[in-house]
Amino acid sequence: MTTGGGPELDRPRHIGELLRDGFALLAGRPLAFLAVGLVFVVPIELVVSGVGLEQLTAPYVEKVRPVEVVVGALTSYVLVTPLVTVGCALLVAGAAPTAGRAAIRTVESSTPLLLAAIAAAVGVAIGLFLLILPGLYLVVRWFLFPQAVAVEGRTGVAPLRRSGELTEGKWFRAAGVVLLANLIALLPGGIITIPFAALAVNLDREWPLMAGQILGEAITAPIVAVIATLLFFDLRARQAQPFG
Repeated sequence: MTTGGGPELDRPRHIGELLRDGFALLAGRPLAFLAVGLVFVVPIELVVSGVGLEQLTAPYVEKVRPVEVVVGALTSYVLVTPLVTVGCALLVAGAAPTAGRAAIRTVESSTPLLLAAIAAAVGVAIGLFLLILPGLYLVVRWFLFPQAVAVEGRTGVAPLRRSGELTEGKWFRAAGVVLLANLIALLPGGIITIPFAALAVNLDREWPLMAGQILGEAITAPIVAVIATLLFFDLRARQAQPFG
């Protein structure tokens, strides 16, 4: 399977290839991936952070409130990350020719996607509450459920099962790729927010910092999504091989 001139997807890749091919895909269609990030990150964060947490009108506060951490983590895990990941996975797989079409198809699949995301969030929360490690284990085990929705059309709890099947016996490999992709995404995200944070301090308003965080998330979420999608195809190819 190819992406119309892009790299062949259904084959195993070592970690270096996952990163190389992931950034090649991002560099090949930067505006498309950015558009997918923006179309989901901006409205969700404006509603949740801007209106719900009142960051559009609040004065600047240097200390992050616990409620902002919790709400931000839930918003990212249940809404932003799954939606952006499905849109990016559709672009990578060639199932959507444009960012607009990818966004539309993502919205069309939002019901099974968000149901799986909620189920995963509940499972991870219970695991973290109990002993921390079970929650971390489930984060990786279920990390690829958006790709199972986007690429294979799985519904219900099947996306979680599919992700679990693919990471079975390869959890540490998947964890390494997921961690590395997120660490790589931290750098541009941090750089982007610096001038916005300075503006927030100067204006004594929260909204510039929120704007910088939204832009940073819109840029970095597709980075993780694309690399994770290549990991999905990598693990699927390995599963098909007798000794993969």
